[in-house]
Amino acid sequence: MYQSLAPVRSIPEILNSLLNEGIDVLILGTYCTGTVGRIYHPVIKKATQMKIPVFSIRQTMNDKWFTEWSNEEILPGLYEDEAETIGIGLIPLQKDLVRRDEVISGIKEIADQNSDYHKIIASAMRKYSSDKFNERLNQIRVQYHLKPIVY
Repeated sequence: MYQSLAPVRSIPEILNSLLNEGIDVLILGTYCTGTVGRIYHPVIKKATQMKIPVFSIRQTMNDKWFTEWSNEEILPGLYEDEAETIGIGLIPLQKDLVRRDEVISGIKEIADQNSDYHKIIASAMRKYSSDKFNERLNQIRVQYHLKPIVY
């Protein structure tokens, strides 16, 4: 399921009910590399605990304010709340809204072929993010006492 995030109080409630109904994967349209607002943290935590991968892609099409998406600079000026959201289980992908449909159909295909939580995450990371991006993502995960993802 894909959901573009906005400051609407009902969206986390809707996402929560969808988690309870049994979705396989959740893809969030976020700002920068995972800026979601604290109102979404319980949903991300719950999905992660339920072994439902939570990915994010940027809603913005040309955003280089703090997060540079080229291979030269990977996540150099990460916002604190982006890192915190990664620390609770969000997996940002290095794609943006322009490629939303490609990412959604690709992750659906990955989830249809794999039922294992870790394999879905690893396959999506390999397919939609560079090695440097994934290495930086793992550095952030380790800072928050999460295991790095082997992709």
